[in-house]
Amino acid sequence: MIIINKSRKGMKKIGILTFHDEPNYGAFLQTYALSECLKDRGFDVEVIDLRIKETLQFSFLVKLLSPVIRYFIFEKARKKYLNRSKIKYYSSKEIKKNTPFCDIYLLGSDQVWNKDVTGELKYSYFFDFLPDSIPRLSYASSFGMDKWNFDNNETEKIKILFSKFSAVSVREKSAVVLCKHHCGINATLVVDPTLLLSDYSKLTGKIKVHKKRVVCFKFNKGVEFYEFLRLFKGLNNYKISILNKTLPQKQIGIIPLPTIKKWVKSIAESEIVITDSYHALIFSIIYKKMFIVMPANEKNFNRLSELLSDLGLEDRIFYSYDEVLQNDRWTKEIDYHKVHEILSLKMKDSLSFLINELNTSMK
Repeated sequence: MIIINKSRKGMKKIGILTFHDEPNYGAFLQTYALSECLKDRGFDVEVIDLRIKETLQFSFLVKLLSPVIRYFIFEKARKKYLNRSKIKYYSSKEIKKNTPFCDIYLLGSDQVWNKDVTGELKYSYFFDFLPDSIPRLSYASSFGMDKWNFDNNETEKIKILFSKFSAVSVREKSAVVLCKHHCGINATLVVDPTLLLSDYSKLTGKIKVHKKRVVCFKFNKGVEFYEFLRLFKGLNNYKISILNKTLPQKQIGIIPLPTIKKWVKSIAESEIVITDSYHALIFSIIYKKMFIVMPANEKNFNRLSELLSDLGLEDRIFYSYDEVLQNDRWTKEIDYHKVHEILSLKMKDSLSFLINELNTSMK
């Protein structure tokens, strides 16, 4: 059943379905960027408040502080910047029963087709709750890996659901191949929503870059990582801080539980970024930082490696701490004029795809 909740006068209403509620900086920022991009172009935007079970692993202290973290870091930003549906949905049954009204439904970015994340809601992220007559499309959706992770029965159902999309676009080249090979779908390759938005000053305020400041945002950490940072610090008397680290480390600064603003601003004001995060990499590129990428795990690394390959920045990938310390190629200046020229073309094509498909689908 579609709930009648009219859009603002004269504006077409777009319902975005994505991972907006995860306690994750990238999840919020890609939702925010897509929402802002569409609002800037005259659309009425609503984020469908479908919530999945938490799959991320956190330390005991973070788990203990989870309610505080969720509110002060993420929920305050969601309330301020995202227009969410009035109803919260926790199951496929609930969203099928009371689907929010929109003129068109847009499956947003992130790993919305990774069933290891979506679990029992996996078909909801193919819009199985919508009547056939309702227009829908995807923007920069991702499988989160370069291998097909659905069995034969799931694949057959997904084929049927895909056939109801007016257009499908994905974030990685590997996803284009997966869509074609397993579902016969010709998907369009587009950039992540965070690259569609040219100005984040609404979030960050003024930016002031600090020389010799190194910021780290890394999911995969261990004793060796902290020892590496101490050695790296000594290379050029760097001031190093770790984003989202709750426990102090000898000779290393920490920025515990940063807000969305602090997270983006810390990257923007640094000289060098060390990361294994896709969106920390993107914001390093947006703000023209020197950076070092160290894969967290090979299974999910394709989204980072494809982006770096497209931009001619594969030399920024390092597979061990010793490689960073013994090979100084990370000190080579990045030709950001060339990088942003490539990105500008990709952004233009991606935005053109998105707006054209939305307008065509709503005629």
